[in-house]
Amino acid sequence: MSSLFEKLAQLEFHIQALVERGAASSLSKAGNFGRSMVAAMEGSIKADDSGRSTAADLYIVSVDPKTAHLLLEDQSLVDEFSQMIYEAGKESGIQFSVPPRVKINSDPSLEAGNFTISAQFSLQEVDETSALTTASDSGPDIPEHAFLIIKGVQIYPLEESVINLGRRSDNHVVIDDMRVSRVHAQIRAVKGHYVIFDLDSSGGTYVNGVHLTQATLYPGDVISLAGVDLVYGQDAAYLSGDNSGSTQPLVPFPGTDA
Repeated sequence: MSSLFEKLAQLEFHIQALVERGAASSLSKAGNFGRSMVAAMEGSIKADDSGRSTAADLYIVSVDPKTAHLLLEDQSLVDEFSQMIYEAGKESGIQFSVPPRVKINSDPSLEAGNFTISAQFSLQEVDETSALTTASDSGPDIPEHAFLIIKGVQIYPLEESVINLGRRSDNHVVIDDMRVSRVHAQIRAVKGHYVIFDLDSSGGTYVNGVHLTQATLYPGDVISLAGVDLVYGQDAAYLSGDNSGSTQPLVPFPGTDA
């Protein structure tokens, strides 16, 4: 137990030092960020019947929009937080179901310098070779004539029950932009509607300017993946090319079979 105490004390010190000299230095003015991060980790630890201790693997840091922007621009700092948590846990005998991650959440209700930290166990894990799927006794009930307008110039018809979006080449919709995570978001058919889910992306998923973890999509909704805009629509004429008022061509998205 003394080893755990020592390792967590070191973790607290190193995280606080990073905060005070990095992009998020304003956080140190409101309180001890390192201590709060350690408290979140300690509070999440669970012991199973064999005595093995497991800590949360997802740490959500909510800050004001300006600080969030600075942190998201300096992803290396956020990655260092994640690595420190992993190493401190490993050296003290704490397990993680998956390598821990720190996610930055922009919260307009927080004043500059203030923050909250919550530790969670991932509800679902997305690894490098698999994506989330959805199951239903009656089938996915895919919405008709749905599509995405990507960056205002390309149209991707939505014809499957699950569509993965991200920077990695095996996504259905591949977005070659460094702001976008490799596995960023997923659109699923749920009860006749498409629903978008953020997959713990670093830059966040927004619908009509609101930061969300999931949202039901309606025609005209503007989706932003870390600043890359997509528009959701449902229009048979637009997809068939009969919409004479449209100036955007129907272009299959590169890297897909659509």
